[in-house]
Amino acid sequence: MDIALDVDSSMEPAEEMTPKEAATNVTSEAPTLRPKAVLKFIAPTLALWIAPPVMSLIDTSVVGRYCGPTDLAALSPGCTLIDSSSYLFFFIATAATNLVASAIAEGNDSKAERTISEALFLALCSGTFLGGLVLLAGGPILMRIAGEASASVVPSALSYAWVRAFGQPFVIMASVARAAALAEKDTRGPLVSIGIAFILNVIGTLTLVTKTSLGITGAAVGTLCADIVATSFLMGRIRSKRKKSGETATPLLVVPTIESFQRFVKYAAPIFFTILGKSVVYNGIAISVGRMGSVALAAHQVLLRSFFFWCPVGDSVGMTSQVFLPGILARERKTGVPQRGAKRLLFGTGVLAGLAASVLAYLLPSRGAALFTRDATVAVALRRTA
Repeated sequence: MDIALDVDSSMEPAEEMTPKEAATNVTSEAPTLRPKAVLKFIAPTLALWIAPPVMSLIDTSVVGRYCGPTDLAALSPGCTLIDSSSYLFFFIATAATNLVASAIAEGNDSKAERTISEALFLALCSGTFLGGLVLLAGGPILMRIAGEASASVVPSALSYAWVRAFGQPFVIMASVARAAALAEKDTRGPLVSIGIAFILNVIGTLTLVTKTSLGITGAAVGTLCADIVATSFLMGRIRSKRKKSGETATPLLVVPTIESFQRFVKYAAPIFFTILGKSVVYNGIAISVGRMGSVALAAHQVLLRSFFFWCPVGDSVGMTSQVFLPGILARERKTGVPQRGAKRLLFGTGVLAGLAASVLAYLLPSRGAALFTRDATVAVALRRTA
């Protein structure tokens, strides 16, 4: 199926296609959008959204198998606090995708670079704020999440959250860097970065949990180190790319002007409130489960991490649409011909991806309980509620 569109179907990575060349492709007559090209792009975009949940899923599996159900239950409020707070600020990455893709479609390379640097600065400030909040008020917040019935898990959850708090700036900055790379149609960088984080987290968490007495804190340290290395790789990639451009390099971090900040707010506000609504629901469920005791909390941790692990399938389709839509709309404005086929392709891909993610989110905890716990009571609770 060939659908006329102003995007290069070869989907070459950014090293072989500069932003200016990508923008030129947007206005060309010949290129088409094929289902295969969309799928090739969707797969790497998973790297943006799947990074935080895959880290917590690894921690859940290792802690559940080697530390026991109590520490597994402690991960529930700990991960809820850390992941929900960082997820709340992913609107910066989504806004950056829109703004960078639009700048590239206009052929304005310097504007795209400055937008990335401004988004990284906002990410650094947001992550520092979140980390400080956890360090200063983590105890009371975790107590409210866990509830009196599960108060015994709060000390372990607090140890885990304190360590992970230092990684919040790195997590949000990495999300922005991956989003910017995808807007430039660089699928290799985000994919490599999540591969680095995954390997380091598995090795580090397994080693620290099984070979030391750190327990759940060791899992947090392994995740923190993986986040730092993966983010450093992405920052180095941005610097290297800018040096190769031969022009005056834009600083890695730039304080946004009032006009730029207003642009971010314009794109980000609706996304922020959408994510906020989701977070309120998820956190409300966690608070309710905490009142049911540690076994229910342990099962909830596995179920929720599995759910969040598969949610990025839909998010990646949304991100892909945001990358392609500026070109689609530019084509429509240029030719006056509606690109309905291309839009239907993106919509249909989203529907199929959502159905697949739903089935897999059920199968992972229901058929793979042994991956997360050796406790028979928790395993039964998983199979019953999955």
